[in-house]
Amino acid sequence: MDASTARIGFIGFGNMAQAMAKGLVEHAGLEGSRITACAAHFDKLEASCKP
Repeated sequence: MDASTARIGFIGFGNMAQAMAKGLVEHAGLEGSRITACAAHFDKLEASCKP
């Protein structure tokens, strides 16, 4: 997988998905804009994605 072209998606964005996304950004060099997530509660999703 090439971090410059990869796109990652999460169905649900609970604790595990958040930890995986954080690891991809911080350690694999994946840009946060290349990660997509959906969750049942938009307000919680939005709050967990703020920098």
